[in-house]
Amino acid sequence: MEVYHERFYNFFKQHGGNKKGRLKLKNPSLLQEVLYIVRSLLDQVNEDGEDCGLYEDQNQLMNVRAVLEMYQSFSGVNRKIQFRYVKNSKRPSRSHCSPTRVWSPPDQDQVRREHGLLLILKWGGELTAAGGVQARELGQAFRCMYPEDTG
Repeated sequence: MEVYHERFYNFFKQHGGNKKGRLKLKNPSLLQEVLYIVRSLLDQVNEDGEDCGLYEDQNQLMNVRAVLEMYQSFSGVNRKIQFRYVKNSKRPSRSHCSPTRVWSPPDQDQVRREHGLLLILKWGGELTAAGGVQARELGQAFRCMYPEDTG
């Protein structure tokens, strides 16, 4: 999903993404920081459903939040986030919002600031019933191939 909010740009710059144009995150504390940004953006949405000043797709932000909140902790390597610059990005307009709440880009001193950021969330997924059966069968086959040494 493309993201445009100042908090994503600041996070990207703070962790060195502006040097290479991309950023990969696996560290639990950094994933937690992205989760905090996503939660705060979703909290920004008005009670009446208007998302003034929010250019990101609210449903996609809710999906990112749901995946990052799984399992109550960031243990293991089953989730990863990447950020990349998107050239010629077209930020959607939010004409239904009042002019005082329209998003304005932060510091214009960065060269690539006019481009969007692509947030890529990779997740290992859930084991299906068929996958569980296949794993048990494979385990039994390996136990036959490599019997336990009793000596």
